[in-house]
Amino acid sequence: HYKRKEAGVQRILKIVPTDESSYLFLTYPIDVSFSHPDYIAVALFAEYVGQLEGPFWKQIRGPGFAYSYSLFNSPATGSIVFYLGRATNASKAYLVAKETIDGIVKLSELDNTQIETAKGALAYNFIEKYETPSSSAHTNITNLHRGLPLNHDTVVLTQIVNITPLSFWTPAGSTTSRSSLPPQALSYVALTTRRMRFVEIWRVSG
Repeated sequence: HYKRKEAGVQRILKIVPTDESSYLFLTYPIDVSFSHPDYIAVALFAEYVGQLEGPFWKQIRGPGFAYSYSLFNSPATGSIVFYLGRATNASKAYLVAKETIDGIVKLSELDNTQIETAKGALAYNFIEKYETPSSSAHTNITNLHRGLPLNHDTVVLTQIVNITPLSFWTPAGSTTSRSSLPPQALSYVALTTRRMRFVEIWRVSG
């Protein structure tokens, strides 16, 4: 069990010799609250790169670097979270994810078909919270505790429908262009891995 903290970054690495896979959690400070103008842009960008047959699927799961992965905004913690599960090569998967996002941001290009697919998936994430009376009540109470209006999710759905790829690169979506994965921007790194992977992953994480 190793810990290291420097420049406000907490890194924890746990060696698990009995597990063939590695598991990685990285968090990055990003101030995008539920009511922030960039909230939808960041959420949709994360959905875009992580969707089935999307960029991460092709670059991470396709070559077999990791079986599961995700990137999502966490307004409650003020961070964006990157996760790798059942990874055979966590360091390579991380570097590929970073290169993928950097490439998208540098070119300022998104696939229109995949954007529409991501919009549908993101919209469903909000719609399913109202499938039953109890889930609707729970969602409304949660939104009130967050200081959000009762029509917040309705407004969000309208924004999802109307957002365009251009919105990611305009001032209102400027946060997206900063949502890369530079090691120096990390706030927390938590990883479990086999001893043979220790050195390479520790080096990549900082």
